[in-house]
Amino acid sequence: MEITKSAVAEFKKIIKENGGKDSGIRIFISGGGCCGTSFGLEVTEKGEPGEKAITKDGIKVFLSKEAEEILLNATIDSSSEGFKISGLPASGSSCCS
Repeated sequence: MEITKSAVAEFKKIIKENGGKDSGIRIFISGGGCCGTSFGLEVTEKGEPGEKAITKDGIKVFLSKEAEEILLNATIDSSSEGFKISGLPASGSSCCS
């Protein structure tokens, strides 16, 4: 999983405004399956049980098992319109059958 510099900067801003110095971003599946998957983001100091914690460019990122599998080869970017995730499995992939 790659997180662009603009996404890192936006995550840091969100963490500063909504969390403490030990907080990070939790990414989880909020709806759908890998075909039409919706992701949720929240500021938290720790992930849920069983979630993977990684550090990317100075920010902690907590990933649910399902999100980790889907985001393995993805890129998270940020723009004025919000966060965008590219490189997700194609809708014809085996996870959609």
